[in-house]
Amino acid sequence: MTPIPPSPSSHPTEGFSVVSLDCGIYVIGGFRKRKYSSYSDSRSSSVLHLDCQTHTWRQVPSMKVARCKAAAGVVDGKIYVFGGCKYNETYGEVFDPKTQTWTPLPPVRDSLKPDLLFRNSMVVGEKIYAVPFSNPPNLLYYSPNKGIWGRGMKDINVSMIGTTSYCFSKAENVLYSCDDLGNVFWREPEDSEWKKVKEGLGAQHNYFDKPMASIIWDTAPCDELFKGYSKVLRNFGTNILIFWFKYNRKNTKVDIWCAEISFERRHDIGEIVGKTEWLQPVAEVKGHHVKVLHSAYVNV
Repeated sequence: MTPIPPSPSSHPTEGFSVVSLDCGIYVIGGFRKRKYSSYSDSRSSSVLHLDCQTHTWRQVPSMKVARCKAAAGVVDGKIYVFGGCKYNETYGEVFDPKTQTWTPLPPVRDSLKPDLLFRNSMVVGEKIYAVPFSNPPNLLYYSPNKGIWGRGMKDINVSMIGTTSYCFSKAENVLYSCDDLGNVFWREPEDSEWKKVKEGLGAQHNYFDKPMASIIWDTAPCDELFKGYSKVLRNFGTNILIFWFKYNRKNTKVDIWCAEISFERRHDIGEIVGKTEWLQPVAEVKGHHVKVLHSAYVNV
């Protein structure tokens, strides 16, 4: 891992949303912990852009509404953000990088009962799905191409897996999740049953600091992300990177480990088989109080 310059100190430190677009990362909204201030008063409408080629930060036009823990996703080169605020006429808005402007989205039908705070979001089938902190029967989504709100995809059921890490593989049309012991699970978007990936990182339990494991991951079709790898690896449909902490109590430091897992969908047995391609520590951080907020994949 290579450090990059920190974001401006004036930007919120938690609760922000992150999306990747072109060669950059957008850090959207969030909140700052202020003394004698309520949670809602500390929300921010600020938006930052990190250029991943030059590793420089710049301020972009702020949203029309202050938000924290909002859903965010990119469809057709535009950034869609919703929630993270009180429900009003600007519950959702879209940012056009070409014009550098924010535009409100259509209002949500009252019958859909929009959620306010989200733990995660993902783009599936050109729809932005939001994973709330609760477990509703179906996830709220916005379809930019149709300009409509709806509910679909059976509940992610975060309580069953016990983690907030999810990703969607366009290559295989599959959702993946990972628990704090390194077990990887998968399911069809419209299926409510999670299945355990055969092999994967689960067999590497001894590398995890089980009581304090923290999982963060990202994914992309392997033909995009791993062009320099062997032909055998490229034949797999999806590659996932998993990061976690391993506490070194002898010198009060935290080792950040990373594992690359490739997946192959076996239609003949109705299973997905995982293979750990490599696994090693990639960075060391001083102190025991380390918190990872987001990860993002950018093709530069």
